[in-house]
Amino acid sequence: MAEPIRRRTLLGAATAAGATATTVLDGTDAAAATAPSPIGNGVPVESFRQAGFTDDQTFAAAFGYAAAQTYKPTLILDAQEYELSNTYTAYKGLSLFAFGVEREFESTSSWDSVYCRVYKHGSGPLFTWPSTGNFTSMRISGIQFEGNQSGGSDFLARTPTGQVYPALAMSTFEKCGWKNFESVMLGVNWEGVTLKEFHVQNCKNTAFKIGGADSFILGGHGFLDSQSLSGVPMFWLTDMTATIVSDLYVTPTGAGCAIRYDAGSMTQFRNLILDSASQNGQAAVCHGSLIQINGGSSTIMGGRLHGCMVDPAATDDGATRHKGYITVNGGQTAIIGTAFCDGADRSAGGSSADYTPAHTPHVYAQAGARVITRGLLSVRNNPLVITEATPGLIDCDQPAALTVG
Repeated sequence: MAEPIRRRTLLGAATAAGATATTVLDGTDAAAATAPSPIGNGVPVESFRQAGFTDDQTFAAAFGYAAAQTYKPTLILDAQEYELSNTYTAYKGLSLFAFGVEREFESTSSWDSVYCRVYKHGSGPLFTWPSTGNFTSMRISGIQFEGNQSGGSDFLARTPTGQVYPALAMSTFEKCGWKNFESVMLGVNWEGVTLKEFHVQNCKNTAFKIGGADSFILGGHGFLDSQSLSGVPMFWLTDMTATIVSDLYVTPTGAGCAIRYDAGSMTQFRNLILDSASQNGQAAVCHGSLIQINGGSSTIMGGRLHGCMVDPAATDDGATRHKGYITVNGGQTAIIGTAFCDGADRSAGGSSADYTPAHTPHVYAQAGARVITRGLLSVRNNPLVITEATPGLIDCDQPAALTVG
């Protein structure tokens, strides 16, 4: 697991200054990289398009021009569909802008946005890392990204398991959507990154697996949905410090858990709606806990949790790590004012196997954890259940709800 690099340290690190498409297109692309007509500090991507150019050739020319400038201009995308097959190397100051919003993709393979979509054909990532392994000052706004529906494409090149995470610093992603990728960012250290007003749909693997510090994940209209996960977390914070995760709506179908937090300090989870309940006759198949805390220090405030623990043995880390709606396996956690919608909506149909098992703890603390609970609610007229593996692990203001087991 990568150690977080605080942004104050990273500011002195070297970053890359150039970018090209990883696949050489042809010699005409360099000819297109001449000074375009600017719009403020931006340049239209379409100003680089020559007769007969593909979208890849147009993008390669625009990237080449912007990366070569001392002060990096924003590349402005038109309200249209761009179809790309190549992988592009990110550079310091990469800025992409379109006049779109982050509203949810429809769940089928078609696409109904009237804004800008960037579609990645084939396998391989849309963006990859520079040779230094780190970069800063990336900004992407108002673009809907879609991966190859048959699988094999990531938004950003993933970090292999066991390798040190590269650092992405001082960057902002807003009003963007990602659909049908294997992952969005799998194995990245965020240092001073903001992700806000976004949606993610139908990732084949964990959408975000990140460490780092000093970052903000602000949903607003933030929505994460999955249809084909196989027991892995949807949002995984491996070692995250001084970070706020707020106002996300997550429907973790097929996931091991909605959110997993392994280590770090001073991280806050606020106003999360985590809903894996049976709806419209479909199974509720969040296999394990909705929130899994494995270490560090964190605070969970407010929010509403509904439907989980259908098959803990099907999670990627096993049933012993999933004991309730919120499972604290280690570290120190305060849980304040969170509401639990016990079980599943029986009017929705489906078999009893699709529902959260009866008497599932709302909070469970394993040996070695330290938990404070205040003002928790069970909103289905079922008793609140707060369970500790051994006495003394949970400081609870509702002693009638506290059990040992």
